Amino acid sequence: MKSEVRSQTNGVRTICAPSGEFLSARKSNAQCGQECPHSVRAASRNGATLLVTLGILAMLSVIIVGFFVSSRLSSQAGASDKNRATARNQIDEAVHLAMRF
Repeated sequence: MKSEVRSQTNGVRTICAPSGEFLSARKSNAQCGQECPHSVRAASRNGATLLVTLGILAMLSVIIVGFFVSSRLSSQAGASDKNRATARNQIDEAVHLAMRF
């Protein structure tokens, strides 16, 4: 029969067994006086997950900002083309009127 040490702090239940088993990834095994490799692995896995999530969010932010910049440039280019076409039409009309006289 295994002897176990049970504790509960901040809503996290920890069960430490003498064999080094560790059943909660959020709590260290210091209460049992043993080193538990699972807690370090879980902490590094949580850190890696956080980094992947932040990387994805950063890429999405860059894509969104790029889309807005592209949209703005396209809108400005369209306005410039419209103004150029309007100016060209006015010049053509002025030349036409001047040639009538």
